[in-house]
Amino acid sequence: MANLPETGAWPAGIYQLETTDPVVGGPPDVGTGAGKSNIPLMQLAIRTFLNRQDINKALTTENSPRLLATSGHQQLGEGGLIFQWGRGSIYAADAPAGGTYLTFPKAFPTACFAVIPVDYRAAATQTQAQYVSGGVYTKDGFRAIAVNRSGNDSDTSLTYVALGY
Repeated sequence: MANLPETGAWPAGIYQLETTDPVVGGPPDVGTGAGKSNIPLMQLAIRTFLNRQDINKALTTENSPRLLATSGHQQLGEGGLIFQWGRGSIYAADAPAGGTYLTFPKAFPTACFAVIPVDYRAAATQTQAQYVSGGVYTKDGFRAIAVNRSGNDSDTSLTYVALGY
């Protein structure tokens, strides 16, 4: 049993077997119609192969800058979406100034459009934060505040995910 070829140029379409097409196996050849039943399978295999190459290229270090650490970042392809994550501390004393400013591992080239902060303490008590909020996003970082169960500003540790480009 032989394998279908998975290399070549992106097929413009996928051949649809017609009711009048005889079921003919063998090596597919679009030009001659040989192996007609295997032509659409080969075309799908080529598209899958090329898509896999594109995904692998987008996630390689040379095309996607990344830092895989407790605080790090991953860019999807050159000029693509950037995911960042990290940990930090929030201090109640910073609340009047709009919260504690946390710096991203790497500045976003254009903008940050979302930050999702989460209090990561294992067991919350009356004095620990129950609500963590991030706001005032810049290319370099964001401000975060924490509020405890009593509604007072609180010190806490957080982990976050940020998205930008």
